[in-house]
Amino acid sequence: MDRNSMVAPESGPVPERASVLPAVLSRSTLMAVRRVLHAYREGWVLERGLRRAAHAVAVDAHRHALPPERMLVAVKSAWASLPEVHQLTPDDDSRDLASRFFTLCIEEFFAVGRVGRTVTPRAERGSSAAADDRWPAAGD
Repeated sequence: MDRNSMVAPESGPVPERASVLPAVLSRSTLMAVRRVLHAYREGWVLERGLRRAAHAVAVDAHRHALPPERMLVAVKSAWASLPEVHQLTPDDDSRDLASRFFTLCIEEFFAVGRVGRTVTPRAERGSSAAADDRWPAAGD
């Protein structure tokens, strides 16, 4: 992985503003985000998948000792660089997806930091939120 970019070279182009950030998000984290985006395009976005991807972002940020604001800059830059994001229609639903994902990244960042865990996102710990997987629910 190129240490001066957000994503591995084979993952696609990186916006110029991201090139000054250290490599933060691992390939597996980026793949988790891409899976969420593919699921969204297919109409199958699950809250659990969003949270897992957000948890992976938080773990990567803690691994690199980033403060929350730097993590948010890194994840937003990586998000903007993904071809899957550019394939989404720029509507309220896709903006809501991005907003929800960034919010979950912040929640997971503080959850990981608070208890020092690096595995098992909240959705897999038996929280009642895991029972309502689909996000956003159609017609709600």
